[in-house]
Amino acid sequence: MQLKKSRAIRNKLALASSALLLAMPAQSPLAAAKVINDDSVDISQLYYSEEGRVSVKKTQALITKKFGEDNKFKLNAIYDTMSGASPNGRIYSVIGGGDGNITYTTASGTSNTVASNSGSGSIEAWKTSFKDTRTAFNAEWEHKFLPVLSSIIGGGISNENDYESKTFSGKLLLDTNQRRTTLTAGMSISLDTVKPFGGVPESTGTIICHENAFFRPNWLDCDTPKVQYKPADKVINDYLVGITQVWNKRTLMQLNFAFSQEDGYLNDPYKQVSIVNSLFDGGEIAVLHENRPNTRNTRSLYYKVVHVPKNNIAMHVSYRFYWDDWGVLADTLDSRIRINMTPGIYLQAHARLHWQGAADFFQPSVGADPDSKYFAERKPDFISADSRLGELATVTAGLKLGIKINKDSNISARVEQMTQKYDNRLLPMMKVWITQIILSFKF
Repeated sequence: MQLKKSRAIRNKLALASSALLLAMPAQSPLAAAKVINDDSVDISQLYYSEEGRVSVKKTQALITKKFGEDNKFKLNAIYDTMSGASPNGRIYSVIGGGDGNITYTTASGTSNTVASNSGSGSIEAWKTSFKDTRTAFNAEWEHKFLPVLSSIIGGGISNENDYESKTFSGKLLLDTNQRRTTLTAGMSISLDTVKPFGGVPESTGTIICHENAFFRPNWLDCDTPKVQYKPADKVINDYLVGITQVWNKRTLMQLNFAFSQEDGYLNDPYKQVSIVNSLFDGGEIAVLHENRPNTRNTRSLYYKVVHVPKNNIAMHVSYRFYWDDWGVLADTLDSRIRINMTPGIYLQAHARLHWQGAADFFQPSVGADPDSKYFAERKPDFISADSRLGELATVTAGLKLGIKINKDSNISARVEQMTQKYDNRLLPMMKVWITQIILSFKF
């Protein structure tokens, strides 16, 4: 089976497909944050393209229906198609530029021989090609118990070739201080099943050993890889508390704290780690499956300010600080400035900066001899060469144009470019283009 996208890529798509408001408020930023279309349909088409890697087409439809004054229903349908090649964790610097051939095994157990200095049209060993589709449905029901108290309950299902997810969520919102302050508390549970073709690989089990390898570690098992021929499960519990405050008629502030508990199979079954022989040419002599802890607790603080300095200008600035018990730290700064060019046309600029530190068990490879930087005297308990767990920096910038067709319909389009750089030249810089068209109309 070919490499499938991870939850991280799905999160990128969710972030990429999120849209700001289609109508600029004239009265206050609170209205800007809580625009309500009583009965509406939003249809969007998103294209996400990593140069030389993954391409995605995402079609999404959101239906909002209001029942009376106290109830509102939302249904969101998503269909993704993905193809291309994704880094699998094997060393890039040697595989990408060396000579000779390398034999490697895919997640389905099939063997392939490729040139280590793969040229145009070749499959590079540090990447694995794949094709996949995803279908997802999410529904929410909002009910207002009192003028100042409301609840939102939701559920969703998502299905891919090798991944299934079922999510249930609930949230309470309480308005106080003459409705200038909103308190929020919510939680969700996600029941996920990882089901790669052939089963889940054994933790840090050997994938391949090159026949001409020197200085093989004593702990290296070059026998046939062992596989659990069954799916693996994980449970994710998310909790959130927050406060939204109307500071004045032009400024809104929001502060959230989120906590998440993950338990179960947290490995990526398709990610690998190279064992290298650095005494000679630093070439790869064997490949292992990665192994991560089976629990993870994450925390984040999120602060956002919405300010309307003029009736035709709105500014959104947010900062997020993230940390977890795997040792990952991350900072994200996001800003949007939106200008109403005319009553029916607006232009929005977007900029986002993201920095992430590496997990405690992240390392790009394992050394086979004592002089290696990453020499291991015994088989590592936890190890991953997944670049998403390493140190990286991301910069995103783009523009969005919105046009009001008539009183009940709007259309908008945006183009963004994202670049991602990795520490220690683990991988070449990734460049991503994101384009999206959104059509919204009331009925």
